[in-house]
Amino acid sequence: MKQQDNQIHDDEIDLADLVRSLWRGKWLVVDIAIATLMSAIAYLMLVPKTYTGSFEISTLPAAQADVYSEFNTYKFMSADKQRFLSLFTDDIKPLSEIRKLIKSSSYLEKKADETDQEFESRVAIVANYDFSLVPPAPNAAKNPQPNWVMNITTQAPALATQIITDALVISNDNVNKYLVSNFDQLAQAYARNNRLAIEDLDLSKRRAHAIYEFKAEAKVKFLREQAKIARVINLRDGKLLSQSYVNGSTVVNASSQEEPVYLRGYVAIEQEIELIESRQSPSSFVSQTPAIEEARLKLLQDTTLTRAKQLFASTPIGTEQFTAAIYDISALEYKTKTKTLLVLILAGLLGGMLGVLVLLMRNILIKED
Repeated sequence: MKQQDNQIHDDEIDLADLVRSLWRGKWLVVDIAIATLMSAIAYLMLVPKTYTGSFEISTLPAAQADVYSEFNTYKFMSADKQRFLSLFTDDIKPLSEIRKLIKSSSYLEKKADETDQEFESRVAIVANYDFSLVPPAPNAAKNPQPNWVMNITTQAPALATQIITDALVISNDNVNKYLVSNFDQLAQAYARNNRLAIEDLDLSKRRAHAIYEFKAEAKVKFLREQAKIARVINLRDGKLLSQSYVNGSTVVNASSQEEPVYLRGYVAIEQEIELIESRQSPSSFVSQTPAIEEARLKLLQDTTLTRAKQLFASTPIGTEQFTAAIYDISALEYKTKTKTLLVLILAGLLGGMLGVLVLLMRNILIKED
């Protein structure tokens, strides 16, 4: 019983000694905790943080899209908000193009003592961010994401925002220029097709006239031969023989197509020759002329291109007011996965525990000595 009391007394003495030792070495614990905390702060300051942010890109609102409604009803060129958004998202440059943008702009300037390789390395570091365009969800009922979303991961949020802003402005300008170029190409193609169609009609008209002239010349030659025969046989006036026959209840009077033309007499034949040769406008006697002239006049009076140009000029396309898509870069908020407060708290706790451990080990070594 006495031995047990001595054991309890020794334990009480050891616990009291431990408390006194901790109190005497409190500044050692505090110093180690502060050193650990300072190391954590240095880590947070030296190791760059990675930030993530996102913003939405959507189609034009109805108020801005309505200015294209009249032009679209003309169906000369598509100018709807979905096409604008598609062209805009397709034009947003990949990382390689962003690096070219950084080099060609004033984001970074090459230092006097910096080699090309060193400058390339610095550009790569500055451009060390990634972005991705996420298309709208195919089924908005299951995933309510009706717009495109641009996600950005970077270690330099301010610079990334500036670069992305400029890149989006460039893409908007590129879409604007493409639409102007596309309209010009369509207008030139339409005008060229009209011109070629008119040329084809003129060619058809000349061909029909040439065929008529050829046939008329051949007919005149034939009639001259027939008139000559009629004069030889001294047949001044004549007529084609005809025959009548009864077919059921219908009486048919048919001229014999095999009767020689000279039987008409040379007066009638020579009169026909004179009439053929005196024709001032052969077009009136060409059966294709009315259809050709009607089609040609329709093409000449076509106002499609003129009206399309007028309507196109009334849209914002080709001006500084053009907008391909809607986005709010000011709504971009970056977040970091680095929990600064948690790192500092854990560093303080770890430093305190490490300080206590060092103090206990020191006391043990002192007692052993």
